[in-house]
Amino acid sequence: MMTRESLRESERPCYYFFVFFVFAFCAATILPRHCTDLLGAGQRSSGVYTVFHKGAGPSGQSVYCDMDTDGGGWTVIQRRGQFGNRVYHFYRNWTEYAQGFGDPSEEYWIGNNALNALTSGDETMVLRVALSNSTDDSASLDYDSIRVDPEDKLYKLHLGRFSGPEGWDSMAVSNGHNFSTFDRDNDMWPQNCAATFRGAWWYNSCHSANLNGLNLNGPHQSFADGIEWSLRGSPVPLHYHSYPSVRMMIRPADTERLLRHPLS
Repeated sequence: MMTRESLRESERPCYYFFVFFVFAFCAATILPRHCTDLLGAGQRSSGVYTVFHKGAGPSGQSVYCDMDTDGGGWTVIQRRGQFGNRVYHFYRNWTEYAQGFGDPSEEYWIGNNALNALTSGDETMVLRVALSNSTDDSASLDYDSIRVDPEDKLYKLHLGRFSGPEGWDSMAVSNGHNFSTFDRDNDMWPQNCAATFRGAWWYNSCHSANLNGLNLNGPHQSFADGIEWSLRGSPVPLHYHSYPSVRMMIRPADTERLLRHPLS
């Protein structure tokens, strides 16, 4: 005869299986916040993925993940290149820059709301700017932290220590400044930097970097309105060259340690 005690004993394997199943299911359905989470889940190929940071909404956001550079796990927040888009493709208004625009597989801006969501949590995020050119001016430039404030604080930019070639810190003048577009002038200049230089950026009065400027693809005659990184080791800023290809990308500061010691 089966007693209550023996029945409970017989139910224990089912109970343990149920607990294990729920645990495994929950672990498998933890949603990736950024590309480093995807890297940790075994994704090793660069490409477009869906992430679920706190500003993305229930359907997530499509982003480009660089899984190759220095171990991977980079969430690309801005991508410029020669994909057949018009010269003025990035000359957009405040709302478009807040929400993001473009195609992550080609040229895009992740959005200032997403930037705030990705950089304002407990993790310190680092920034890498990768400039590609057919000349010797190609470079990778790092900042050991980046934080972007929310919209009510005008997406103010906070950058940490610069690491790169001497004389190349073109974003120093943007550090601690608000984001501006042609329809929202938040810079320190009497005129509108974004309207004058055909971009959208953390302008001071005005800039040494203008990576959301016009896609002029190399040398040009107009002043400082291209995809510009004007401080490149020269004593004089170089305002007449537009980079053909640029990526801005972020990942947690401890990614390299996790790659070296995945179980620590």
